[in-house]
Amino acid sequence: MFYRKEPKPESCFWSIKARFAIQIENRTCGLQKYEDRIMLVKALDEEGAQHKLLPGFKSYAEPYLNSAGLLVRWQFEKFLDAYSTDVPSLQAFLHDEGVEVFSELGNRKLKPGFEWLRLESGS
Repeated sequence: MFYRKEPKPESCFWSIKARFAIQIENRTCGLQKYEDRIMLVKALDEEGAQHKLLPGFKSYAEPYLNSAGLLVRWQFEKFLDAYSTDVPSLQAFLHDEGVEVFSELGNRKLKPGFEWLRLESGS
């Protein structure tokens, strides 16, 4: 009997977008600032990438005194998005043509100048 060996999954770099609430001590109303960060981490899958980032998010939330003498912390709120770069090694980041590390798709109204008008070739 012949057993086919399954290929071992390879890790690649993941771009993970996460939101952090900027919390100021005793502030309970009004507008709150937040930060969206995009982190690059090597992992087998999205869940693994998120798991690797969580310890750093705890240290990122360490309180500090701002210029007004108030304690501030940047508290992790949620993961917003993830993007697999399919880049397996650091070497790829050294290429002159660059590496796509994040991409988001959206829809908008088609604007003049952005349509593609294919001209028929002559008779």
